[in-house]
Amino acid sequence: MFFSDTKRHLDIPKNSDGWRHSYETHGPKSLEKDLVNNPEHYTKGIETIHYIKSWGMSYEQGNVVKYVSRYNLKHDTKEQQIQDLKKALWYLQDMIKDLEALPPIPNPY
Repeated sequence: MFFSDTKRHLDIPKNSDGWRHSYETHGPKSLEKDLVNNPEHYTKGIETIHYIKSWGMSYEQGNVVKYVSRYNLKHDTKEQQIQDLKKALWYLQDMIKDLEALPPIPNPY
């Protein structure tokens, strides 16, 4: 089962470089880069998912932050970087459209 495999994998210790001992695959002495749980484009400073959750962001807000914060870390080509920024722009424009559709907020003064 995927969840139990993922949970078991999360319990495996890793060092500060994001490398995880792969007991299931290669035995206790081998190392493998953990590209599922800790890819480099997610772990610069604070992990993006932790930042998004700490602010209680909506799905759209989280995607804007996600795409903007990692576009140049995840991709090597300019075209792929622009694609991620366009994805962020799409979510931002969707948020603006939703906000514009709401009735005006009355001035409390």
